[in-house]
Amino acid sequence: MLEERELSEVLDEYMSDYAKGVILDRAIPDIRDGLKPSHRFFLWECYLEKLHPKAKHKKLAGVAGSTLAFHPHANTSIEQAAITISQDWVKSIPLVDIYGNNGSIDGASAAASRYIKARYNSYAELVIGEIDKLKDELLVPNYDNTCLVPKFYPSKFPIIVMNDQLGIALGMSTNILPSNSKEIIDCTIAILQNKSKEEVREIYKGPDFITGGYLLNDKKEIDKIFDYGVGSFTVQSSYELDPKHNQIIITSLPLKATTESAMNSIISLSTKMTNIENVEDLTEDNHHVRIVITCSKAKEEELDKIAKTIISKSILTSKFSANHLMLSKGKPKLLGIYDCLTEWCDFRTEIKTLELQKDLEILNKEIEKLTYRALIFEHRDELLNLMLNEKSLKNVKNIFIQYEVMPEELQNLINSTTLTSLSNDNKDAYDELISKLKSKNQSKDRIVGILKDENLIKNEIINELLEIKKCMIDRKSILVDELYSASSSVINSYKKIPTMSVIGEGMTLLNSSKGDLITDKNCLYVFLKSGSLLKYNSIKLTNLKLMTTPLNRIILKLKADDDILYCCSDQTLPDAILCCSVEGRCKRITKETLQKLAPLSTASSVRQYHKETVEYFTTDDELEYKLNGHLYKIHESNLEKSDSLGSGGRKSRKKVK
Repeated sequence: MLEERELSEVLDEYMSDYAKGVILDRAIPDIRDGLKPSHRFFLWECYLEKLHPKAKHKKLAGVAGSTLAFHPHANTSIEQAAITISQDWVKSIPLVDIYGNNGSIDGASAAASRYIKARYNSYAELVIGEIDKLKDELLVPNYDNTCLVPKFYPSKFPIIVMNDQLGIALGMSTNILPSNSKEIIDCTIAILQNKSKEEVREIYKGPDFITGGYLLNDKKEIDKIFDYGVGSFTVQSSYELDPKHNQIIITSLPLKATTESAMNSIISLSTKMTNIENVEDLTEDNHHVRIVITCSKAKEEELDKIAKTIISKSILTSKFSANHLMLSKGKPKLLGIYDCLTEWCDFRTEIKTLELQKDLEILNKEIEKLTYRALIFEHRDELLNLMLNEKSLKNVKNIFIQYEVMPEELQNLINSTTLTSLSNDNKDAYDELISKLKSKNQSKDRIVGILKDENLIKNEIINELLEIKKCMIDRKSILVDELYSASSSVINSYKKIPTMSVIGEGMTLLNSSKGDLITDKNCLYVFLKSGSLLKYNSIKLTNLKLMTTPLNRIILKLKADDDILYCCSDQTLPDAILCCSVEGRCKRITKETLQKLAPLSTASSVRQYHKETVEYFTTDDELEYKLNGHLYKIHESNLEKSDSLGSGGRKSRKKVK
């Protein structure tokens, strides 16, 4: 039957359900086990298939395919989620052990899921915890009611703030920064011991990134993340100097940066720093970054300035913003480190109580069984006589007169007892049985005593955490009071050379990190590798609607095989430009010459500023450049100072030994 409804009502209803689904079932991790549903269900499938840390690995594609029964999304999302939590150079606490290529710190992607195998590791074992005992309490039907899945795991440690977490839901997002696992465990223990918030604050030192580096010790931001779950933190790479070989060695990267992106950033920066000669990636594994930057000859003090400038001006300096949004009892909440750990302690206390109650139930059954076995041994002679003379156990009730009604468990034990087993029983076996019974009763008394006192339950949790702490890693990020800053003496500020991206046939996009503005009162100068010069009026480039446009938004119509070597506006045009060709000929063009040129229309032919393919640009009085593996110096006094464009320069260079 069709029903007529307002569109706004329908949209409100369905969008509310969708938003709730994204928040609860996809994007936001749960405070209790620190997992998103995709991670939780993948580990559950591994658990069901007994892919424990000592088991044989299984194809990731197969495990991810089976996980679709719990998680109604594409198997590629499950595979990627599994690979992400296996990368120990990204996650402080990896949960999956991958056999095969699961990516690398150089930015290479993981192999296809059909080629790699997976199982959960010992950390995941601690997260899954004693779920066998708590299946009745923690398992719920899946999305189509065909099987049972965990609502959350009874995690034994607060992994929620040990790993970085990033998620985007409808109208909200989360970005949980990782903290050091040992510090978090110490904070948790302090909370369980009822220490004050300020005492816990003294223990927490701030975020800790698995990739290491230097973290600015900003007390204000650390207090913000501790109290409210928000804050902004700056991380810089660490480095070593090798003055003997004029080398700077980068030994760490910011979290989620790759050696490839770091190399590209340094190479891009080298266009502004003439003292960088070579950059090599000699990283051998995902935990020992080694990017070697070879510089021109310099003293150790100058080399240190160059290193600090490179790090401060590239992606080797990164900012991370915290937004600790997490699910708390099924609702998204923004929680600081202290509130998060306090809530986790309450959760863990509740779970530990349930675990102890389950242990007590198991102990009671074992004690009952041992008690019945002891009774059978004590009445062995009567039972043997009954079995030999009457050849039946019908009158066994006459032996166990202390029971008005024979317990079912005792009756089953008697029925399963054979004449041979009764004959073979001896005093040693009985003593061993009584010893076990005594031990079980002592364990029972201990658990009963713990359950009566909440502080004793917390002590049990503290003992568990102390054992877990032994397998955690030390802090990687080094806290410093001041970060590196760039040295103006090692940067050529006039070299604003943009990068070029070909975005289609005949279309080239200029990118400028400086945000150089092209206004209606100045022009854009573009020098091509072919020796051609383009001078554009901004109106021709940006149209009348965009009178002030950042350089990184300008698209030029160039040949697909042409390269941009240098680009500037009237505002950043140097007094003179020196350009050197592959053949070694150099040309000097003055600022006055360039400014006298009339701007080209977009359809005009380009002007030639050099007859040969250009290799290098500079404005230094003395130029050093590499050609065919040799280092050359060119002196401005030897250059032809013609103001006319198109004329060749005299070859004048000398090799530097």
